[in-house]
Amino acid sequence: MDRNTVIGLVIIGLILSVFAIFNKPTEEELKNDQNKTEQVDSNSEDKEEDKKVDKVDEPEKKVPVSSLIPKLDNAGQQVISADSLLVFTDTITGRDTTIARVPEAPTKVEKPEVTGEVIRLQNEKLIVDFNTKGGQIAAVYLKEFETYKEYAKYDDTLVPLPFFKDGDAINSISFPVGDRTLRTEKQLFKVKKQTASSIVFEWVEEDGKSIEFKYELNPKAYDLDYTIHMKGYGDVTAKNVQFNWKASLPKTERLFGE
Repeated sequence: MDRNTVIGLVIIGLILSVFAIFNKPTEEELKNDQNKTEQVDSNSEDKEEDKKVDKVDEPEKKVPVSSLIPKLDNAGQQVISADSLLVFTDTITGRDTTIARVPEAPTKVEKPEVTGEVIRLQNEKLIVDFNTKGGQIAAVYLKEFETYKEYAKYDDTLVPLPFFKDGDAINSISFPVGDRTLRTEKQLFKVKKQTASSIVFEWVEEDGKSIEFKYELNPKAYDLDYTIHMKGYGDVTAKNVQFNWKASLPKTERLFGE
C-alpha cells in the first residue's frame, strides 16, 4: 500500500467520525422518538378494539332456510312459540329460530258430479234408454237392424243396431229465468209416473216451480211422443224455450266399420 492510499483512508475515517459526532441525536430528540413510538402502538391497540366493537355491533346473519329443520315435541308435533310462530332448529349453529306461518289457501269445494239412473222402455221396433239426469233420452237401439259386423257373423242372433249409445247424445231444453238461463241437462229428475210404454220425469225447484218431460212409445212404430209441461214459469212462452239436441251417431256401414 503506498503513501497516498494510506493518507486517503485516514482522511475518509476522519470525515465519518466528524459526521457521526455532529449528527448524534440529543436526549430530547430521543425522548420525542420514544413518545412517537408509544403513540403509534396506542393507536394500533385502539383500532383493534374498534374492530372488536364493530364486530360485536354487526347484525346477525340471516339463517339460510335450507339449514332449518322443524323442532318437534315429544309427540312428534312441530313446536309453536308463545307468539304462535313455527320453531325451527338451525342444523349449522344448533340454535332455534322462529318463522311466521304461511296462511293456508282456502280449499275450493267441488260440487259432486250428478249421476242419474238409466231406465229402459221398448216396443217391437225400438229400445229406448232414459236417464234421470236431465230426464233425457240416453240411448236408442233399432231392434230390426244390426251393424254389418254383426250381420257378417251369419248366425241366428240379431243384435239391435245402436242409433246412439249412452253418452253419445244430449237432449235438453233451456230458457231465461230472470238473470239466469235454466238448462235441464244437468238437473236430476225423478220418475213421477211409468207404464210399459210411457214415462214421466219431473224436476222441482226449491220455490215450487217444476218441469215435466213425458215420453210415450207408440206400438209397432218408430214414433216417440215427447211432451213438455212447465209449472210456475209464468213469463216463459214457447218462443223463449230452446230445444237442444246433440248426438254423435256411430258409423255402421260395411266400408266404415262399426
